[in-house]
Amino acid sequence: MLLRTQEINELLGQSPNYLITWGTTWFIIIVLSFFAAMALIDYPETLSGTVSIKLSKNTNLDSPCIVIAEFPILSSGKLAKDQQVVIKLKNYSSQEYGVILGKIVSIGPSPINEKYKVYVKIPRLCTTNNFKIPGNILNIDGYIYVIIKDKTLLHHFFW
Repeated sequence: MLLRTQEINELLGQSPNYLITWGTTWFIIIVLSFFAAMALIDYPETLSGTVSIKLSKNTNLDSPCIVIAEFPILSSGKLAKDQQVVIKLKNYSSQEYGVILGKIVSIGPSPINEKYKVYVKIPRLCTTNNFKIPGNILNIDGYIYVIIKDKTLLHHFFW
């Protein structure tokens, strides 16, 4: 009985060298791949608000226009001129129609009804990033997201 126990202990006590070497190698490859993927995935810091686009019928949709967005007071200190914005329209899926891109032109001096008014310039109103024109764009609401910092997922978790 004692002999069998010694044999089992010898068998379990020694692990094959190739298993340790390749196991460690694969573990390191998987961890490094995970960090590389995190460095490639964009995860920008954003601030969200609402936007209402109201235009007259004789507005040229190919020309630049200024729209007014509203942001809550809570994080409005992070807003600045020339920050990039992304507008997602409420009645139009952003996956199908895309989003409208623009830049902040100016920020209102004081809040009204606990919201700051922000003026955003859109280069071409009728063109979204997928180049599909939404139907009646004369009166439409949406959500606006200001990109505060362009970050990757790796920077978000470790910096």
